[in-house]
Amino acid sequence: MKKFLSFLVFILFILTCDVYASGSFSVSTPNNQIGRNSTFNITLSGSSVGRVDIKVENGTCSVSSLWYEEKTQSITCRAGNKGTVKVTVTPQRGFSDSDGNIYSPGVKVLNLEIKETETTTAKTNTTTKKATTTSTTKKMEVNTVKTSSNIKTTTKMTTTKNGNEVTESTSSLKDESKKSILTYNNKEIHLSKNELDSSLETNDMLITDIKIDNTSYPAFKIKDNYLVKSDDDNYYVYDNKESKFINEVKLINIGNRYFFVDNSIDNTTAITVGNKTVMGEKLADRYYKIKTLNSEGEFVFYIYETTEGSMQLYEESLFTCNNEKEKTIDNFNWYITGLGFIFFIIGLLIFVYVKLWRK
Repeated sequence: MKKFLSFLVFILFILTCDVYASGSFSVSTPNNQIGRNSTFNITLSGSSVGRVDIKVENGTCSVSSLWYEEKTQSITCRAGNKGTVKVTVTPQRGFSDSDGNIYSPGVKVLNLEIKETETTTAKTNTTTKKATTTSTTKKMEVNTVKTSSNIKTTTKMTTTKNGNEVTESTSSLKDESKKSILTYNNKEIHLSKNELDSSLETNDMLITDIKIDNTSYPAFKIKDNYLVKSDDDNYYVYDNKESKFINEVKLINIGNRYFFVDNSIDNTTAITVGNKTVMGEKLADRYYKIKTLNSEGEFVFYIYETTEGSMQLYEESLFTCNNEKEKTIDNFNWYITGLGFIFFIIGLLIFVYVKLWRK
């Protein structure tokens, strides 16, 4: 009887405890000094699995959180104007090693110093000449000349004589036109001029060219809009009639199917799909609603399931039905767990009773 009770206590103890083990997780950057408003990369590495939150002080980062899985992963950040940029990477609850054992690697912090740039000041020399001539005054003005480099230069020369002293001075004024900068939601966009992937082309989404600010870029034409790619592998929906960008989307691949995910959905949570991080609304455990752009230029909703990595069209009634079934299964699992705990308490009381009775 004593062996049976001891064996029961041991089995229940194993079932109700988490295993904690050690693993490896580190955060690094190539340089400890960075330039003003410059971009830099931080690298996550180690044999760990789990979600990490990323916070940047005196700067910005491309993501606020991501799912990390046993591989080196690089994240792009941007520094502020001056001072020190502080990057804090915080592993969340459930972080585990490569064997699935839970452990806490602790918060990782990087402090990067912003380098001050040197400035040079050009000085204008003044030349004074002396001559013995009669007292006269001459003025000569040269009109504005537009050079081939599209820089306007204005030159004005004044010559005066006062007794035997002559002073000549020359000054130049330059006016450079500002370079056009493409932006979306106050973020600077650098569009790519590389050829687009022809495997993405469909009958409703054809590869063509679009001219934006007198520069031609390759694009997918979808109805009245165009889909152009940036250097950071994002895509932007461009309204040619309004001459502005109206959406930002990310391309993901699930089950040999491609989806353009719109990150503007409300109440969103960061989801890692392959090597991309997108935003989705969490509906239930493992299920997220994702807004996508189809090849007909319409935005539709899909359900993404994280365990199997599957996507299917979102139908509220169908999802509610499936979710209720899962809740029933979860309630049954809790019932079994509670029943096991009750048997554990009863066995423990019997064990204590036998020990005291024998004494």
